[in-house]
Amino acid sequence: MLTPTTLNELFTLLNEMTLAKHGDNAFSPSKNFQTIEKMLIIAYLCSLLLLVSAAIYVREFTEITEALQVILYLYLFNLALSIAYLVTITSGLISIFCKQRKAPYSAIMYRLRLDMQGDADFLKKLYDFEKHILEYGLIQYRQSWGISENRVTLLAGNLRNLGLFPALAAASIAASKLIQEGSSLPLWLPIILAAIFSIMGAYALGQRERPQQVIELIEYAIKNSNENTSSSNSGIGHN
Repeated sequence: MLTPTTLNELFTLLNEMTLAKHGDNAFSPSKNFQTIEKMLIIAYLCSLLLLVSAAIYVREFTEITEALQVILYLYLFNLALSIAYLVTITSGLISIFCKQRKAPYSAIMYRLRLDMQGDADFLKKLYDFEKHILEYGLIQYRQSWGISENRVTLLAGNLRNLGLFPALAAASIAASKLIQEGSSLPLWLPIILAAIFSIMGAYALGQRERPQQVIELIEYAIKNSNENTSSSNSGIGHN
């Protein structure tokens, strides 16, 4: 029966499975590198926003030549942040490569071992629920996460096939053409929004890895629920 108590218990378990982290990701750089990356991204986005705002203001509302120097300084600062971010990412990748060089595939196998051991406990808890309850929970769980992905696709396009950097490259090409043509503010807004939604969409899709794994675990539990129940009943009858 789909009682409120049973559904609450299933929800609590699914929430715990979704938020579970089985150890640190061996492919991730150190916490210092991650902190520097976040600071550079925030600074880059703020600088980019100031640069675009200043360029639009100068083009639409003033013709003061001195303002172009401010735009140039913002552009150089923005470029310096981009180079610093690239250097940080490259340094992090080199450090990871050096760690994995002596033991190839060790990070993948380490991740596999943690996931197998951590999710086995969740499977035991899933087997405590009846099959029709798991099927109902799977429908709701898949629908909830599917809605978020559909909204991302609606706003940012199919980033799984297109990719983030091609989308940003297309926005940059469009922006360069608008600069050459001297277009007005209304034509800039779609490009700015497209770049913002592409970044937000890539982040949202990156958060889908664990929910997809949870969906596959629920499907596995449903598939083997009859076998698990039969084994339990056989054990009771034998006793």
